[in-house]
Amino acid sequence: MAMVALVAVAAALIVILIPRGGEGSDERLGAVVGGASRAIDALDEA
Repeated sequence: MAMVALVAVAAALIVILIPRGGEGSDERLGAVVGGASRAIDALDEA
């Protein structure tokens, strides 16, 4: 379970670091950050 959280955090960081312009990019970033924070919380609980 912890491995899944680590992979999710790594994927989120990659998406954040790769600039993606265009409409809706802020919403995508918000979703990624939210997913990363949930993954980190799950990792802390594990």
